[in-house]
Amino acid sequence: MNQVSLGLSYWQRTYSGEDERAFLFNYPGSGNYQYGGLLPSLSGELGIYKGLAIEGRVGYWRGNFESHGLTRNNLRMAERIDQIIIPAYGGMVFNFHNIIPKYLNGYVGAGLSRYFLNNRFTRKVENGIGDLKDLSFRGNNYGGNVKAGIEYLFRKYFSIVLESRYHLGAYEQSLQTDNTATPVLQSIDLRGLETGLFIRYSFSY
Repeated sequence: MNQVSLGLSYWQRTYSGEDERAFLFNYPGSGNYQYGGLLPSLSGELGIYKGLAIEGRVGYWRGNFESHGLTRNNLRMAERIDQIIIPAYGGMVFNFHNIIPKYLNGYVGAGLSRYFLNNRFTRKVENGIGDLKDLSFRGNNYGGNVKAGIEYLFRKYFSIVLESRYHLGAYEQSLQTDNTATPVLQSIDLRGLETGLFIRYSFSY
């Protein structure tokens, strides 16, 4: 076992097509939309040969998407999606221990992710007729990501790490509106840059 890390990063999701607001009643349409949030995570690394290692990682991200407006009967309505994503990751890492000074470590990596999702939908209407509470969609899908980072050893066995990771993935969810007779399958991006700081305990250095 090389090391374990605990940290906090910011995942800036970037959509190239539909986004979660497509499931809300006054969706402004797809376009240049971004949404970010904090992602705490725990990871570990197992050495294979010299600088080559296997990494495993799990994180927790949550966000919400809202819409407000009037119904056809001119009643005020508010809709909200509360979303939780648990990204689990496994991949390869190469550490550059022998290229830069001993107290520094640069590394790069790539691998596969599995994104576990839970979307909870709530609707509130002014007169209470048509209210919906906590309708759930749960699912998961695969993706990939690449990363690079630099580690500074500030005392024996402990280091601080600055890391950037780019997520590549998507999930699918069906949508049926007043204008469609059958549900339409929407593909929602899970792309975006994640950057954060981590505290790492190394079993050997």
